Amino acid sequence: PTKPDPAKLADVGVWLESDVAPTFATWHDETVALGQPASGQEGWKAVVTGLESNVSLVGKQIAAAKAGDAGAFASATRDLQANHAAFIAAAKASGIAACGDIVSS
Repeated sequence: PTKPDPAKLADVGVWLESDVAPTFATWHDETVALGQPASGQEGWKAVVTGLESNVSLVGKQIAAAKAGDAGAFASATRDLQANHAAFIAAAKASGIAACGDIVSS
């Protein structure tokens, strides 16, 4: 994903938009719907912020793919990978490591 074939980006964008983006959006929305815990608000905020960033970064991947911009796609992919790693660390620190199982397993 960090060295995409520009000729395939349009198809990648369609797949990301139809299959990946809804998964990330649902993951975020259902997590937020759980409500803020009685304790550990700082950790909870880090988890929710990480999920929000993942949603945004997948959106950047989609936009870059649809535009056929391999450089922007690669950049968004690296940013998503880094953000997701930080999200997993925040989830583990908050005692909810299993929250990352959706894509880590």
